Amino acid sequence: LSAPWMELASADLETAGQFPTYKSVKTAIYRKLAQKFPRLLPTRLQLEIPP
Repeated sequence: LSAPWMELASADLETAGQFPTYKSVKTAIYRKLAQKFPRLLPTRLQLEIPP
Protein backbone atom coordinates (compact mmCIF):
# COMPACT_ATOMS: atom_id res chain seq x y z
CA LEU A 1 0.00 0.00 0.00
CA SER A 2 1.13 3.52 -0.62
CA ALA A 3 2.30 5.79 2.17
CA PRO A 4 -0.60 8.31 1.92
CA TRP A 5 -3.14 5.49 2.28
CA MET A 6 -1.38 4.14 5.35
CA GLU A 7 -1.40 7.62 6.85
CA LEU A 8 -5.15 8.03 6.24
CA ALA A 9 -5.95 4.58 7.61
CA SER A 10 -3.79 4.86 10.73
CA ALA A 11 -5.24 4.55 14.21
CA ASP A 12 -3.24 7.48 15.59
CA LEU A 13 -4.92 9.97 17.88
CA GLU A 14 -4.49 12.62 15.19
CA THR A 15 -6.94 10.83 12.88
CA ALA A 16 -9.18 9.35 15.58
CA GLY A 17 -11.34 12.49 15.65
CA GLN A 18 -12.45 11.86 12.08
CA PHE A 19 -14.37 8.73 13.04
CA PRO A 20 -17.57 8.49 15.13
CA THR A 21 -17.41 6.85 18.53
CA TYR A 22 -18.86 3.41 19.14
CA LYS A 23 -21.58 4.91 21.32
CA SER A 24 -22.68 7.40 18.66
CA VAL A 25 -22.85 4.67 16.00
CA LYS A 26 -24.81 2.40 18.33
CA THR A 27 -27.22 5.24 19.14
CA ALA A 28 -27.75 6.06 15.47
CA ILE A 29 -28.49 2.42 14.61
CA TYR A 30 -30.93 2.15 17.54
CA ARG A 31 -32.79 5.31 16.48
CA LYS A 32 -33.03 4.13 12.88
CA LEU A 33 -34.41 0.73 13.92
CA ALA A 34 -36.82 2.36 16.39
CA GLN A 35 -38.46 4.25 13.52
CA LYS A 36 -39.83 0.95 12.18
CA PHE A 37 -42.02 0.39 15.25
CA PRO A 38 -44.96 2.51 16.45
CA ARG A 39 -44.57 4.37 19.73
CA LEU A 40 -46.33 3.04 22.80
CA LEU A 41 -49.36 4.90 24.13
CA PRO A 42 -48.87 6.98 27.29
CA THR A 43 -51.09 4.80 29.50
CA ARG A 44 -52.02 1.16 29.62
CA LEU A 45 -55.72 2.10 29.63
CA GLN A 46 -55.43 3.40 26.07
CA LEU A 47 -54.20 0.05 24.79
CA GLU A 48 -56.78 -2.04 22.98
CA ILE A 49 -56.14 -5.76 22.81
CA PRO A 50 -57.91 -7.30 19.82
CA PRO A 51 -60.20 -10.28 20.53
